[in-house]
Amino acid sequence: MQTMEEYINYGLSVLAEKIKQDEGYFYNKNSFLDIFKDLTRPKQNSDDEPEDVPESLD
Repeated sequence: MQTMEEYINYGLSVLAEKIKQDEGYFYNKNSFLDIFKDLTRPKQNSDDEPEDVPESLD
């Protein structure tokens, strides 16, 4: 029961942040899909280069 409450609270806090950033965020038809993608996508540091980039041929 406690774990489910934690999931719900986290989800509601994510929704509240999106509304705080942009009040019309949820009028976009892909808004919930974008949230799910953001939550399931592994985090990458913007400073690091992706490891699967091929080396330059120059």
